[in-house]
Amino acid sequence: MFARIEIHTMGMDKGIMRMRRLDALSLPAGETITLEPGGLHLMLFGYRGDARNEAVSLRLTMLDGEGKKHNLNVSVTPKTVTPKTMQQNGHNNGHHGHH
Repeated sequence: MFARIEIHTMGMDKGIMRMRRLDALSLPAGETITLEPGGLHLMLFGYRGDARNEAVSLRLTMLDGEGKKHNLNVSVTPKTVTPKTMQQNGHNNGHHGHH
């Protein structure tokens, strides 16, 4: 349904909100990480569905401390971001969906 999905983080840099792609995300045992717009989030690129804002199922693959793979199935509703809403929120890097 999407051409690619990336993990991104956002933070202030010299008074400007900047977004940065992460190659991986560490999830320490016993800790919780929240994915949300304006912070740590998934970027969904190249939407190929029929309807905007439909629920999408994703499978996240994680490696534990022993290198074993574990799959986590999640459901999200993509949020379409337009250039106007991006400018209002301090973004200037093109169309994308946050989650």
